[in-house]
Amino acid sequence: MSQKCDDEGFVGVHIGAGQHSEARTRLYLDICAAACQAGVDVLRDGGSALDAAERATLVLEDAGETNAGFGSNLTEAGTLEMDAGLMDGSTLLFGAVGAITEIKNPITVARKLVDEQAKGLLPLGRVPPGFLVGEGARDWAKKRGLQAVSSEHLISEKAAKLYKHYKKKLDAYKLSLEQNKRKKEDTCEITCKKLRTAQKITISEHVRSNDGATKLVDGNSIDFEESTQVLRRQEDLTLVNSNVQSLCSGEPNQRISLPGCSYSQLPSERSMELNQSLSVHHAFLDLDLSNLPGSSPLLHNTLPTNFHTHSSLPAAAVGSVEGSGRLAGHLVPATVSALSKFTHNIPDDFVSSAGHSSDGSLDVRHTVNTAEPTPEYDDQVHDTVGVVVLDRHGNVAASVSSGGIALKQSGRVGQASCYGCGCWAQRALKPDSSSVAVSTTGCGEHLVRTLLARECGQGLAKSTTPMETLQKIMKEKFAESEFLEGINEKLGGAICMQFNKNTGKGNFLWTHTTASMGIGFQTTRENKATVKMSRLPKQSSNQGTTILVESVKFDTRRDCI
Repeated sequence: MSQKCDDEGFVGVHIGAGQHSEARTRLYLDICAAACQAGVDVLRDGGSALDAAERATLVLEDAGETNAGFGSNLTEAGTLEMDAGLMDGSTLLFGAVGAITEIKNPITVARKLVDEQAKGLLPLGRVPPGFLVGEGARDWAKKRGLQAVSSEHLISEKAAKLYKHYKKKLDAYKLSLEQNKRKKEDTCEITCKKLRTAQKITISEHVRSNDGATKLVDGNSIDFEESTQVLRRQEDLTLVNSNVQSLCSGEPNQRISLPGCSYSQLPSERSMELNQSLSVHHAFLDLDLSNLPGSSPLLHNTLPTNFHTHSSLPAAAVGSVEGSGRLAGHLVPATVSALSKFTHNIPDDFVSSAGHSSDGSLDVRHTVNTAEPTPEYDDQVHDTVGVVVLDRHGNVAASVSSGGIALKQSGRVGQASCYGCGCWAQRALKPDSSSVAVSTTGCGEHLVRTLLARECGQGLAKSTTPMETLQKIMKEKFAESEFLEGINEKLGGAICMQFNKNTGKGNFLWTHTTASMGIGFQTTRENKATVKMSRLPKQSSNQGTTILVESVKFDTRRDCI
């Protein structure tokens, strides 16, 4: 006769969304595996979900290759300012630090803030803080026993090289703008001086030439219309020279792209042309192209043979992962409302921590063209790492840690520190609901404006179809959100865990709009983590315009003799 044993625990991690190079993929996946193992070890020793989330995040912060803790991106001023957040699903308490300096592991400060809040009110009935920033956060941490470390010791070699590379480009861009401004002012001053001089001449000082043109007594023309046209041509030439200089230096005058966020100031007509060209890359996912204006029958002939239309499906391409090891996935162009369905085995870049490829022939690896060459150590990875945990008692927790976007303004705080934006964890609040944990990654400003972590968490808590729910949230609450109107590329991703304590079954999901995102997961039953560099398929490699959603199931129940 068997007796009931403790349930299994689960740990899921991500190492940031962005554009990860093939050459460094193995390194990133090894870091994911190490973080999973650290969290699982805590759970096996009886630790809580909060303990495991903190421990796994420490591994990610200390790796030196991630944009969190040691190795974080530097500000424009060359300083190091970090964000981190942690949420306990059992107590629903949240602790965070923003723009903190001289503390090696900001996640530990976030953990202490959660613990302090759990103790209740401070003397004289004061409310304990849940979110601290800057020097105040550092001083608070030092008073509670955390050792301050000189910022120089927290800057990795990779972070220093990236800072030097992008700072040089930014300085060159600013210098180009200043030179163009001075050139335009000089040109305007010369031309305007001539016009002012002409205006001061009285009509008696003018003579009429035999062709009727107005001339000065010295014979120079003062045709005001002609002078104005000359001025306009000179201004246009200055603008053209400005754009040419920017293009030759690798920095387009109307667009700056740095790891973390991409902002475009293209005119509306140009934006429409770009959007039309981007849509071609995922047009093969549209169900009924014949109904679109100007649709050509030739476009239907470009559909891959492994795509089949299913009009009853939601806006996604769907697969499934069961116990047999099949992958579940949604592929959703953000602007298309009906898509075709495809089912495939786990891609061959889905590997265990031992490095063995899984069966399956679909190769989703690709190269993403960038506007300019970047250093080999720059993968253009976005601004967070994070963890979701389920302990052996059914409690959940989520964490997030970030160095922020490259060359950020000093004092900038991203989504990692903001409630409902960087991470979310909550127990089952109703009998028919699930426990959930979420950790996001991407451009912090995009995630803050959409409260993506909370949207995912609360949506999944009451969902019986988690993949479809997550796909809908990413599409309606993020990619098509009115709060991101005017932004061409919505850059974000998340790992999500949904767990039903009544059945002992759960789902681990990941989603991203970026070209790639590194993830890992492991139960306390397993000896090694499963890790994956999730990538958009080659046909849909335009990040910010396509949503990928995938998932695996896990079971925490076990019996022992």
